[in-house]
Amino acid sequence: MFWTLLATALASSPDPEALKTACAGGQGEACRTLGGLYMVGVGVEPDSTAGAHFMKLACDAGDMQGCTQFGALSLSGVGTPYAPLKSEALFKTACEAGLGEPCHYLASQYLLGIGVEANPELARAHNLTACQRRVAPACGHLGGMLELGFGYEVNLEQAATMRQRGCDWGDATSCKKLGDIFAEGRGHAVDSQKAGDLYLQACRANDADGCLALGDLVSKGTVTATQGSDADGMYARAIELAGQPCQAGSALACLTVADVMRATGRTAEADRLNADSARHLEKQCTGGDFTACLALADLYDAGHGVEQSTEKVRALRERACRIGATAVCE
Repeated sequence: MFWTLLATALASSPDPEALKTACAGGQGEACRTLGGLYMVGVGVEPDSTAGAHFMKLACDAGDMQGCTQFGALSLSGVGTPYAPLKSEALFKTACEAGLGEPCHYLASQYLLGIGVEANPELARAHNLTACQRRVAPACGHLGGMLELGFGYEVNLEQAATMRQRGCDWGDATSCKKLGDIFAEGRGHAVDSQKAGDLYLQACRANDADGCLALGDLVSKGTVTATQGSDADGMYARAIELAGQPCQAGSALACLTVADVMRATGRTAEADRLNADSARHLEKQCTGGDFTACLALADLYDAGHGVEQSTEKVRALRERACRIGATAVCE
């Protein structure tokens, strides 16, 4: 969402005072642009409360992008109280008005049960709408749902097709996940060269896991360093990209940082970071996030930062299965 706000704030070098006048006159786009200025601190002091206020004014004036942004702020509790049901209503309104991004946000709410009851069928439907409107991450998420059988029967061929569409339209995560399909030979023949190309594409688009994966392929000699950089360069870029989100509390980003540490011989540091991540992932898994359950299962399977336990791996995968990730059901 940050980049959407930044693009809004920087559009046509807006003058805050002129925007305030236009917003007071009921021009929703002016209110939204002013909200973006306050959210990212362009031409004014950063003020998330003011930013959310002007996004709400934009929505009240009928600006559907303003409704989308105010819904996202309400869902994160930034500048306005946390209100997931309000977010759901705002996303629905903007999605029904023809925008793609709010459909994707709504799908994510239903996929993970964020303030609403998890509903794989609605997540699938709204992601499909968003993908048809060229929201690249939505296409990638559809691929993930097809891989895991979440709202779909497992279909690896269709999953790859959706990942490819997301990648082609600029979603770095889709490129990385498509690379995994070819690296591991899931539904396709193993093709390390293609996987490396996709990882490089993801890394160049600032996906830390893409950099890490390419570093691993290069270090193993599976692909040559001439595809982009040497393994050390890829690992350094992965740390650069994942370090800040990790420090901000993202357990998944910390897993990436720990994997780089482990790949470069810093095992003790990696174990400490994995142990901390495991505590956060346990809370997220208990809260209904199946991706957290699966990530935690992988830690227990490998014994990274936690005591290796096939019993816990099985229990976590069963929990993910109950939530809806049918591909891991036994």
